[in-house]
This record gives sequence, C-alpha cells and structure tokens, in this order.
Amino acid sequence: MEKDILKKDFKNINKKDKVIIYVAIAIFLIAIIAGIILIINKNDKDTLDRINKNNKNKVEEKWSNDKEIIEFSKEKGAKYYEYCVSLTEDNKECLWSRTEQTSIEISTSGHKYVYYKVIGSNDKVIKEEFKEVFVDNSAPIINDVELLEEEKVTIRIDAVDNVSSIDKYQYSLDGTEYTDGTMTKVFEDVTKGSNQVIYVRVIDKAGNSATASIKLSETPEVAFPKKINTEEKKVEVEQ
Repeated sequence: MEKDILKKDFKNINKKDKVIIYVAIAIFLIAIIAGIILIINKNDKDTLDRINKNNKNKVEEKWSNDKEIIEFSKEKGAKYYEYCVSLTEDNKECLWSRTEQTSIEISTSGHKYVYYKVIGSNDKVIKEEFKEVFVDNSAPIINDVELLEEEKVTIRIDAVDNVSSIDKYQYSLDGTEYTDGTMTKVFEDVTKGSNQVIYVRVIDKAGNSATASIKLSETPEVAFPKKINTEEKKVEVEQ
C-alpha cells in the first residue's frame, strides 16, 4: 500500500523536480566513489612514501651467523619506545611492542625490517626509525654429492640454503685444505674405482657451512657428518 502511494506521488512530481532528484542522487554517488578513490590513493601513497624512505636508508646486505643487536638513538623527552619486526618493507601488519630500551636483539634467521618509534610525554610520536637486519644461523643443506658418469672424475654437489643463499662450493682431497669451485668440479689426478675420498664443503653468505665426502669406489659412498662442530659451522669466508 505504502509503495503504491510512493509510486503515485513520484509520478505526480513534475519533470523539472525529477531531474533535480536524479542529479542529486548522481552527485551523492559520485561523492561516495570519489571518497573511496581518495582513501585508496592515500593508502597507496603512504605505503609508497614509506618504501621510498626505506630505500634511502637501505644498508649493504651483510649477513650474520649470530644474533644482531640493533641500536636506536635516544631522544630527550622520550616517555617510552615502540618497535616491530616485519618481513616486508610495509609495516601495516606489524605487531608493535612497547619497550624502555633503545636496543633490540634479533636472533631468528631471515632478512627483517625493524621499525622503531620514540613516544613523548604526550603519547605522540617524536621520531621514527627503521633498520634492516640480515641473520642466518643455520647451515646449508647438502642433499647429495654425485659422481657423474664421465671420462674424468666429476663431482656435482646438490645443496640448498633458504636464508642467505649459498656463497661458495669448496673441495678437498685431504679434508683439510679446501679450494673454491662451483657446484660441479672435474678432478684431473683422481682415479675412479679407487679408495680415494673427495671432501666437499658448502658455505652460505653468513659463513655457516656444511660438509660431506664421497669415496670413489666402484659403488660410490657418500658420507654426511652427524654433527658439525662450532668451528666448522662458522667458517671465516675469505673476501
């Protein structure tokens, strides 16, 4: 009944008033759409500004195989500090934590962005900072050491490192003196089918290493150490 009355009343409105109503509705819808676009553009601009700011503060990628202590500047009038650790340059999803300290310890592996805020007595942000951290405290994984079916003794290493990535492949005939190579290496003075042993070592960008060996018998045997000692794990990589 009410709908019928409304329809009837609307039909009785003259053409000029109908045009005004339609224009008003159109303006209202345009204003809503424009507002949504402005909000999206602002969020995109905020993210872009933050990324551009971060790019200016980027540091050289230098991996550590131990924990990293991040030091931020102290500020006069600071009431407390807040920080968050993010895996991306955008800290929107960051979980902020309150602290009274200006140093933060990062001990887990990965490339991380540490954001830091100085909060004043009025609970407003005085200063913001961010730093990048590169930590890799795990050794590479050697999946296999293969003796290829070629005329000369050719060794191929199958290894991965999912954090800092592999930096060096090394080989040795005595397990002591290692020389650099690639994932595949040809040995000129080694005989197939002998009891000779070739030792391999893989080092990541943080200096962590993993070792294995292969015996050149008729049926090659690959041996992986059960445990890598601390000295070997943190090999000092020559620059």
